[in-house]
Amino acid sequence: MFMLYVSIINNIPLIIVGAPGSCKTLSVNLMNEILKNTKFHNRIYNDLVNIYENRNINLQSNNSLSVSFYGYQCQTHTTTNDLEKIFELGENNQNKFGNNGIVVIYLEEM
Repeated sequence: MFMLYVSIINNIPLIIVGAPGSCKTLSVNLMNEILKNTKFHNRIYNDLVNIYENRNINLQSNNSLSVSFYGYQCQTHTTTNDLEKIFELGENNQNKFGNNGIVVIYLEEM
């Protein structure tokens, strides 16, 4: 959860790999709920700043951050065109957000 949070607020791509049932999707869904709750998001951000203030870790201040999650359920017949479409959707929405938001794309059963 920590790496997921830090990667989202700093726009760092993250690949989470694990066996079925290891809570990958649950982690993403929980993070989505956490980031929807601005009060909780600000509390976590402030805690991270306090922990890492003496280290060279860049935690950007995103108190007005808007995060949109887009999931795609991959299947045996998923093509590169299907994946391109979900990434184009994410890119279009990121362009709408500008610097005030982040798009998170997660692929299931890749």
